Amino acid sequence: MHSIITKIIENITPYVINNGVFTTQIPDLEIIRSDCLTQELWTLHKPAVCIVLQGKKRVILGQQIFDYDQSKYLSVSFELPLTGQVIEASKQKPYLCIKLNIDSSALAELVMTTTDGKEVGNTLLPGLQIEQATHEILDPIMRLTSLLNQPEDIEVLAPLIKREIFYRLLSGPVGHHLIAQTLGVGKSKQIAKAIAWIKENANKPFSAEVVAREAHLSSSALYKHFKLITLMSPLQFQKHLRLQEARRLMAFEGLDAATVSNMVGYESPSQFNREYRRTYGAPPKSDVSVLKKVIKMD
Repeated sequence: MHSIITKIIENITPYVINNGVFTTQIPDLEIIRSDCLTQELWTLHKPAVCIVLQGKKRVILGQQIFDYDQSKYLSVSFELPLTGQVIEASKQKPYLCIKLNIDSSALAELVMTTTDGKEVGNTLLPGLQIEQATHEILDPIMRLTSLLNQPEDIEVLAPLIKREIFYRLLSGPVGHHLIAQTLGVGKSKQIAKAIAWIKENANKPFSAEVVAREAHLSSSALYKHFKLITLMSPLQFQKHLRLQEARRLMAFEGLDAATVSNMVGYESPSQFNREYRRTYGAPPKSDVSVLKKVIKMD
């Protein structure tokens, strides 16, 4: 296993000289590098698999903390509001991570080919999982990253290798969710619909009844299954989306807290300030001031 990881690092090193998130010539493949610890960064994480090759990462979903390091991978099967932070990295051994976004069209074709019309059950697990990267996952990742040095082969070979990786994911803990969403059946698909609706209407007043109706679930079933998959209630999910967007607008667009609070759907700046401080540990102005300094340093 160590030799495979070493080879993957050799494959990607020429393409990540500096810190940052780098797209590659291979569609849906990104490489992340950091030679220092980072502040907590927020994102609405799309379905993907992220494999740590070196260093250590912390991800927070709701109130739960997930740490993963070398040879482990994070799999996300729903759009989830995550906070991420590199917690182990150095100039000698920078944090290195491979991120492969899940291509929904390629996954759909694979699911239709491999499920053979079998019924998908309703056994649910959290939509975020940390797993040990096996040889079956790492070997195709090694071959995929090798194509970075053979760009003329990417168009033909990359789709085949990614198909192999997706096949392995379908056999893992999040496979059920991915299959159910692709086939449009089961509780996983219904919660995916609820997530999409909340995301689209995050700045509007929250109504559990409306979300439940959009997901074709009772209010009690929505709460139960939503919390099981996302590790938070539908209302908490909306609050996370609102606060993440507010933080982004203040840090990167230069907007003030009063303007932002109204834009993301808060009825009053005081309510916004309370929830912001509760989530990020400081009032908006202080938090964003520190965040801007970090951004400039990067």
